[in-house]
Amino acid sequence: MLVRSQITAERQRRGFTIVELLVAMALIGVMASMVGMALSSAQGDARRARAKLQVAKIREILLHRWDDYMVMQMPVNLLDSGVPFRGRQRASERARIRLALLRDRMRIEMPDRITDLANPAQSWPTQAFDTGTASWKTVTADTLSAPLLDIYRERVVQTYVALGKLPASATYADVFPGGVDSLPPSSSDNDLWTREHQSAECLYLILSAMNFAGRPALDAFRPSEIADTDGDSMPEIVDPWGTPIAWARWPAGYWFEISAIDARTDLGPDGFDLLNASVRYKDTAVATKPFNLQPLVVSAGPDGEFETRFINGLDPDSQIEINYVGASFRVTLSGFTEIDPYYAYTDTTTAANLKTKSGQGGVGYMGDLDGDGYDASVDNLTSSEL
Repeated sequence: MLVRSQITAERQRRGFTIVELLVAMALIGVMASMVGMALSSAQGDARRARAKLQVAKIREILLHRWDDYMVMQMPVNLLDSGVPFRGRQRASERARIRLALLRDRMRIEMPDRITDLANPAQSWPTQAFDTGTASWKTVTADTLSAPLLDIYRERVVQTYVALGKLPASATYADVFPGGVDSLPPSSSDNDLWTREHQSAECLYLILSAMNFAGRPALDAFRPSEIADTDGDSMPEIVDPWGTPIAWARWPAGYWFEISAIDARTDLGPDGFDLLNASVRYKDTAVATKPFNLQPLVVSAGPDGEFETRFINGLDPDSQIEINYVGASFRVTLSGFTEIDPYYAYTDTTTAANLKTKSGQGGVGYMGDLDGDGYDASVDNLTSSEL
């Protein structure tokens, strides 16, 4: 009997107790959690690596055209009441007009906002010596040729014509029934082009009209990297988290802030104005003189929030649109004007915005724009950091 009892007890002890099962389950759960976190971390790292590659790729494509502007010839032809004017002109003034024409061409060919495409090439007043009257007189520089403006506009119009949202006879103005300066912020307010993600949509337009390394620039992106996240039928390049990749052509606020944080940062002079011909050099009321501006490409990162000023004004959701050819967005001296890439604020009803033309807080500025105490831009991936 004793032997049989021992055998029975041993057989009963061959199973697991509830405590042992719970401990085993807890260990499995811990290991599964560790594996899950490792996989999640690896997935996050992979997404960041892909986003960096996207941003670097876009930057390289944009700089391919950007560098062309450095040596691009600008025909500075003068007109007097529409008639060619053959008087003499100061070399410095001729350089200033070339700069004005060049910036206007950059605005049209590399738009980062809808208002860039709303205005045709501009004319610029200048001074020249009239040999007939032996006096200086104000004449106008001939406007530049900008065929890309018509191409961009036609692509936008045909997008909505193909969707049946506009008639075949529509023009670019028909895309903005209320006017380009009063664009609705989202597609829920309008079924045509909206302000939401406009810089990303302009970026797509630029890439759609460019070749890079002998192929269409858009071929460098997979179909999964192209989407219409705001439902206005204008495509964007999206990062691995599904957020449109934005860009700023003249991010003066970003570079100004970089130099303010690190005094050793030398942005250098404006590479497009080697003769210091800009009105900014002559206007003593302008505190900040021109410095080297590079385009900025930004992925919002894992949280999908930029907190980067792409529009303008103190309020990141401001309805105010910067329009580089508008009178209030130019730098002016003695009646002569230029497009001002260094403009900071547009909302002059706010006292803090009166420090205009300083670059501080302007386009490209990154920080706590919504005032919630958290700077969501800290995880942004920018082209300047690659």
